Amino acid sequence: MDEESLRHVDKIVGTTFERVGTRTEEDGDVHYRANIVDVLAAANIERPISEPYLRDILLGGAYPEFQADESGRGCVHLCRACVVARTTFLRWRRQSIRSNGMERLRLRSSRSDLSISEARYLRGRWSALPVSLRQQIVALMATLGDEDVRFNFERALHVALSDSEPEVRLAGVVALWEAESTSLLDALLDIVDDESSERVRIAIVEALGRFARLAMEGRISEDQQQRVNQKLVDIALNETDEDVWLAALAAAAYLRSPALESRIFQTYDEGHDEAREIALRAMGRYGGSQWASRVIDSIRAGDADQRTEAARAAPYVEDRRVVPYLYEAAEDDEEADLQLAAVAALGEIGGPEVRSFLEELRDSTTGDVLLAAETALANAQLLDGVGDASPI
Repeated sequence: MDEESLRHVDKIVGTTFERVGTRTEEDGDVHYRANIVDVLAAANIERPISEPYLRDILLGGAYPEFQADESGRGCVHLCRACVVARTTFLRWRRQSIRSNGMERLRLRSSRSDLSISEARYLRGRWSALPVSLRQQIVALMATLGDEDVRFNFERALHVALSDSEPEVRLAGVVALWEAESTSLLDALLDIVDDESSERVRIAIVEALGRFARLAMEGRISEDQQQRVNQKLVDIALNETDEDVWLAALAAAAYLRSPALESRIFQTYDEGHDEAREIALRAMGRYGGSQWASRVIDSIRAGDADQRTEAARAAPYVEDRRVVPYLYEAAEDDEEADLQLAAVAALGEIGGPEVRSFLEELRDSTTGDVLLAAETALANAQLLDGVGDASPI
């Protein structure tokens, strides 16, 4: 073995399997089976490895390509497809450079996503991989995508959307939180009705809410807008699972379908505390003065979470009666989330009195509230067309 491979014990053990193990093919994938004692003896030819360390490598779960044999005779087997998949994604992770002693990720543009043919190959082999490895792969893609926007694993993550395990499907949906492609929209619309897991279905509905927001901003086609609206409104009005239809109600609100108004009112007036919070969120996304009295009531007398959600909705109810209650909430230093939401809301409303209040708040506070006041004041100045619209 070369010097580089000798530094990685998993490579040593994997190569040893191929030397001393029995080769078999299962569902088109290659497996090698070997007794732990035989692997231990052969691996020690390359470098010293103790039996406890080897057993931890083979059976500890850190290397899903190694699995206990069902025979229970002290045998383990190596899945070649697992090795290929794991190595591929680790290679992406390890493409790095050193700068000022810190390791930074570097992306080769040619490896930013799978090609169509590679995605087709992965889909054909995906179900043969152990669940733990599938979870590791999706988690790794999600982490890399969060760390560096140049990483794009959308086609690979599409494969996870049809996984047999709900936890893998959920991780796939969540990892695609920034994707805005037509292919993803089509996939989400195709799977949302048949999804058996409540948690996954809620995540899919919330992802469709992202496309509803894009529709509100005029960033998807009219046909796509109609499909998203039809699906979300149908779920919001006809779904029997409360948590699912509540998620759909908030997601669909961006599209301002008149069919939702009575459902939003009913959810607020008759729902439990969490349902009222979601109704308030829907009011803010829908917008309009019809919600003003309920938003004001919630800022005045709701619980902390409802007051916070109402503060976020306040700029969009087209009624300046909310402003005095936002002043009060912005000075409530016992409820940090509410305070920051109220300050931000004032910046979205603007006006001379609001700007004066934000200036006084900026000059009399510190920390997160100071930063929020500076940003809100800049937003109000920009909205009103006055002053220096840049945070200090």
